Amino acid sequence: MGSQKKNKKSNNVELPELESFDFHDDVHRHKISKEPFRKYRGKFKTSFWSIVLGMLLILIGFVFIGYSEGSHSEINAIRRMTLMHAEKLGDSEKGMMKIVGTPESKCALNLDGCDHEDVIYYSIITEKLDGDDWVQIKSERSWSDFKLGSIKVVPANAEGVFDFKHSHSINEYEKNEGEQSVKYRETIYEVYASEELIVIGNVKNQTIEGGNQFIITNKNHKDLVKYFVGSDRLEWWFGKGFSLLLLVLGAVSFLLPIISFLDIFPGFGWGLVSVMTLIALVINTIVVFFVTMMLTFWWLIMILVLFVFYLIVKIKGREKELPNSFLT
Repeated sequence: MGSQKKNKKSNNVELPELESFDFHDDVHRHKISKEPFRKYRGKFKTSFWSIVLGMLLILIGFVFIGYSEGSHSEINAIRRMTLMHAEKLGDSEKGMMKIVGTPESKCALNLDGCDHEDVIYYSIITEKLDGDDWVQIKSERSWSDFKLGSIKVVPANAEGVFDFKHSHSINEYEKNEGEQSVKYRETIYEVYASEELIVIGNVKNQTIEGGNQFIITNKNHKDLVKYFVGSDRLEWWFGKGFSLLLLVLGAVSFLLPIISFLDIFPGFGWGLVSVMTLIALVINTIVVFFVTMMLTFWWLIMILVLFVFYLIVKIKGREKELPNSFLT
């Protein structure tokens, strides 16, 4: 009896309950732990191309700085050229020149409605009336070869910079466009051989038909210089501004992959983009300034480099002579 009671007591002992194990729940928790890294898998390929784009934009930015400085130097060289009078030129002239004179032309342009036979250039502008304004829709031009002194000018590829003193309307008409009748007009602008011209171009074999700059104008020299100064200043600032934009975009694109991995903090990624864009703007403004100075004063930099090299060689030579001087 006593043993039975013992067994009964032992059978009634309550064992601690074991926690239930859910395999699927554990797998789900494992997936969640990997989730912050999984979402970046697709970004690695994008990051690679972002870095490539950044490097390309930075390279183009530096190339554009060089191009704008080269164009600026060419314009300055033209401004500094001596204005040569056509009648004083000899038969051995060559290279880039700036020549002034009255043209001689044996090839008159045939123009309907033209009052003169000595037209060496004309431009026909076709315009359309849009409300109260005439809007240019087409332009055509033609040149006649001419001579300045002993120099023949073939102006087909020249840039014409003209103050037109002769112009008149040659045609006005209307066309039905849908339910409306639209007015058109054609105006001809002419340059006569009796006008004094300045020609800038490369003289080769007593002929000008091109050059780094090939310009023909009826402006006087003072007005031409003002024109160059105005257009050059505008192009210079545009070139520097566009180069700076490319460098900033390139820097941000290059660093964007690093920034994109920090978006696990709400709002932190875009805030960092703004800060880094501002930093890139400041740094690249300084870079554009120094690169511009280096390209402008490259000759001074070369002199300084040679001078420093000379000092280093001289100091090294003295260091070798010092032991011998102590021995003597």
